[in-house]
Amino acid sequence: MTAMLTNLFQVAVLALAPFAAPAPGSVLGAHSIELSSVARLPQEGTAGEAAASGAEGATAPGAATTQAAPADGLAPDRVGPHVPEHADEIRDGTFWMPVAASDVARDVDATFNFIMWINYVFTALILVLLVVFVVKYRRRPGVVADQSITHNTPIEIIWSVLPTILVAVIFWQGYVTFLDLKTAPKETLKIRVSAYTWGWNFTYPDGTMVPQKLAVPQGQPVEFIMNSKDTLHSMHLPAFRQKQDVLPDRYTKIWFPTDRIGNYRIYCTEYCGKDHSNMYASLQILPQAEFDKWWEVNSNPRNDADGNALPDLAYGEKLYSYFACNSCHTVDGGKNTGPSFLVTSGNWGKMRPINGGEAMVDEDYVRRSILNPQSQIAEGFGPQMPVFNYLDDEQIYCLTLFIKSLAKN
Repeated sequence: MTAMLTNLFQVAVLALAPFAAPAPGSVLGAHSIELSSVARLPQEGTAGEAAASGAEGATAPGAATTQAAPADGLAPDRVGPHVPEHADEIRDGTFWMPVAASDVARDVDATFNFIMWINYVFTALILVLLVVFVVKYRRRPGVVADQSITHNTPIEIIWSVLPTILVAVIFWQGYVTFLDLKTAPKETLKIRVSAYTWGWNFTYPDGTMVPQKLAVPQGQPVEFIMNSKDTLHSMHLPAFRQKQDVLPDRYTKIWFPTDRIGNYRIYCTEYCGKDHSNMYASLQILPQAEFDKWWEVNSNPRNDADGNALPDLAYGEKLYSYFACNSCHTVDGGKNTGPSFLVTSGNWGKMRPINGGEAMVDEDYVRRSILNPQSQIAEGFGPQMPVFNYLDDEQIYCLTLFIKSLAKN
């Protein structure tokens, strides 16, 4: 009965959804599209001429600074605070699902819709029969109830054979779609993904690593080869209907096509601690021409938006968010998962209590905290920081310079 009422509620919500949605053309607002800093992607095997056209109805990031209101009238303030307004799977999705960004995603939706419509039809049928039988066979004066239940072979055959056929269809459709989801094309762009609490690092075939944000050219299928630095995470690409656990000490894989231009979100869907809900990354699919322009500006993380090299202090400030230091370390003195960088700066040149003793807060202290964080855990905090051994000496120096400057400012 509970399942039947749930399905009935879904039918009612689906029927009333068009009346509850905002009117088309409601204000979305003007938003500039930020091109993330990401390093160079090898051009071998990328889609060329066909990528320049773009998918119908999609706007390439960087092509314009404003956007018209989407067809569903979804305003940014209706989107959860952890979902940026430029997540196309939220803006352009249907009532039940985010946008389907690939043929495989549409196959998943077809299976979902097939099962849902079976629920709708049989819920309505059972509800109607329930009402009819309650009225027809209710207790009435002078009517004696039949004491024997007769056997009806045709009805029993129907309610046995029909569900078997439906289940077989669901199994076959789901099995074929599952194979498509798990079987990557031969020519894929292989990107290594490293998950940690609470962020994602993406490494391209040429060895270039970018955190939290990546871009790929349109038309080039992408395969993620993933592992975790600490605990269990889960890679989820809603627009591509792909989800795969990311585990320590082993590799898992996930792939997706890149035919539809847009901005998409990557989520962690396995609870991994305090900031699990903020562990998302952005994925941009760009036409080849737009990607090349974007590449020219963003091939070096030290560049600013105009392609000019940042000075050391400004570069360190950029790295603070670039490597997701801000997810654990505040710059205003507030306590988070890790010590505030403002407090660290205020104790510069002084001894700080750590596990098993004291340590002088200086450049070496910051360096050890980055490369071997478990060796000196600040008093009052736990051993939760992962190893950031992929930062080079220049990045460590600039980040240290930024931390040191906070107390002065």
